[in-house]
Amino acid sequence: MREIKVPQINANDTTYTVNEIYFQNGELVHKQDIIASVSSSKIINDIESEFDGFIYFLKNSYDEINIGEILAYCFDTKEEYDKYLLTPKEKTKQELNKDYILTKPAQKFAKENNISEEQILSLNKKIIKTQDLQNLISNTLNKENNSFKKLSFNQIQSANAVIQSHKEIPQAFHLIKTDCTKCEEFLKEYSEKTGIITGYSEVITVVLSELFNDFPQFFSRYVNENEIEYAPYPIIGTTTDTGFGLFMPTVKCKNKMTLEKVSEIMFDYKMKSMDNSFEADDLAPGNISISYNPKKNIVSVVPIVFPNQSAMVSVCSPVKELSFDNDKNILEKSFLYLGLAFDHRVINGFCAMEFLSEISEKIENVDFAITEG
Repeated sequence: MREIKVPQINANDTTYTVNEIYFQNGELVHKQDIIASVSSSKIINDIESEFDGFIYFLKNSYDEINIGEILAYCFDTKEEYDKYLLTPKEKTKQELNKDYILTKPAQKFAKENNISEEQILSLNKKIIKTQDLQNLISNTLNKENNSFKKLSFNQIQSANAVIQSHKEIPQAFHLIKTDCTKCEEFLKEYSEKTGIITGYSEVITVVLSELFNDFPQFFSRYVNENEIEYAPYPIIGTTTDTGFGLFMPTVKCKNKMTLEKVSEIMFDYKMKSMDNSFEADDLAPGNISISYNPKKNIVSVVPIVFPNQSAMVSVCSPVKELSFDNDKNILEKSFLYLGLAFDHRVINGFCAMEFLSEISEKIENVDFAITEG
């Protein structure tokens, strides 16, 4: 009997959800067969069998599973598999589940709503409360009634991050108006020249990497009331949503980053977001993030500060406005409203204004690294 355990997929998570099981218990599997998939907060990952043999799963679809926990056993022979099932000291998963405890309010609720033992066993929990049974009924109705739709795993994890952020982080917000007329012209020419659509998420990624040494606290994380932890180098995440779910891929800036390099990385991420083909390293946690909202007429967005980060920059679509030049001639200019949400335990308002002003100035003057040359 050999153990197939769940590896670490995402540095942010210690618990995953079994997404799907691809074999029946007792089926023959071969080494490198994909036997199941599990979901972390950001990615769905396939689990391969490390052995040839007959499979027995200890988990079902939608069960929670921890890093390093055994997902399945693999037996060399069918006789060994059958012997395992018949061993008295080994209980099946369903037998183990019968050890559940219903709280008194849950017992009353189950009786009033005619909830069967089979339904209770499907929860796969040791201590079952009234809320668990209410969720069970709600999920059942969702399946039967087309007017309800269950939230995706990706959306649930996004919601959890928002809840944690609002619960734990005392957040502040600044907004600055930036003349991006010059940068708009540059980006149009640059995209036509390179053939890669390049926008403000790429520009701000480069700008943030250039500000790392002067503003290290914006890339730090709050540890406790006495200390923060500085990052060794910038890892910059950008919200990516092409209609297939919200993702936060990161650009690792160990070395000097250029617009050329960042544009290539971000283009690759946009392609991956369309078919959810991100690799675990693509979604490694960052130490600062960008909320990119390119929808027309969205002027400003107040983002959250992600747990274990201290700041997030928000940027929306440019807005056309009439303005005066030095000779009082009327000109049409483009403006961006750049937002900065920050953890007030780590960063004070004056420092936040300086940081935001530096970002704005670099964009106004197109003052950021372009190419390796």
